[in-house]
Amino acid sequence: MSIYADYCTLTDVRTNYLGTTATTEDTLLLALIQNVSREIDAAAARRFYPRIETRRFDHPVNRQLDMDDDLLAVTTFTNGDATVIASTAYDLLPYNETPYFALRIKASSTVQWQYDSNNDSERSLSVLGIWGWHRQYSHAWPETTATLAAAISSTTATTFTCTTGIVKAGDLLKLDSEYVYASSVSTGASDTVTCVRGVNGSTAATHVISSVLYRWWQPDIMQLCVEAAVAKFLLKNNPVGETVSVGGQTFSTPKDVNAFIFKRLLGLGALRTF
Repeated sequence: MSIYADYCTLTDVRTNYLGTTATTEDTLLLALIQNVSREIDAAAARRFYPRIETRRFDHPVNRQLDMDDDLLAVTTFTNGDATVIASTAYDLLPYNETPYFALRIKASSTVQWQYDSNNDSERSLSVLGIWGWHRQYSHAWPETTATLAAAISSTTATTFTCTTGIVKAGDLLKLDSEYVYASSVSTGASDTVTCVRGVNGSTAATHVISSVLYRWWQPDIMQLCVEAAVAKFLLKNNPVGETVSVGGQTFSTPKDVNAFIFKRLLGLGALRTF
């Protein structure tokens, strides 16, 4: 499964923050973005990008099935006997925010945990869903206002055209139920996007003309990634240990950047504590 999980783009760092359009440092900047993205995951003990996966679980001792990862949406919840459990039979916890940490069978439901075909309770329950962290998943995929300028009639095509000036290289996009990674964008009367299809556990599909493109959007994590990547980039030119300033923060060593990442995640309430 191809996973694309950069929390900001080269444009975010190079053009919007460093104030340059020069591409000479792009290889280093992209490496720093990828490095910082994974440091954010490690510091928080969770992942901030969406993944479509099936995860398996043992029978719980009561009505509540606790998750071992952050759950954003359920596609199919399957009992041990391969029966799909209807969404009306359970609640997702917590009730009013994401991510979810548990599924609880309603007291009024007749659902009981079932063994699998080998009469085994271990890993017999499965949850196919979208996993990752987002505080308000209903706002995670805003419209880019870009639409397809021509249909994508093949599941293997690696380019498409869309409304100009909206999509950026490095964006994780959603077309219908397919996730697409925009690896490069060539601008013109309409933009030509070179992409990787069916990423993060999704399935490549065909799409009709004028389909809307949505962008994975998590501004707090994006801003953290930008500032940490810029700090590390500027520190490479400070062999004598002078401090650099980024967004009102000062850094002298990469260790300062790692401490900054942890502190910012703590302030965002994004550290995994269970």
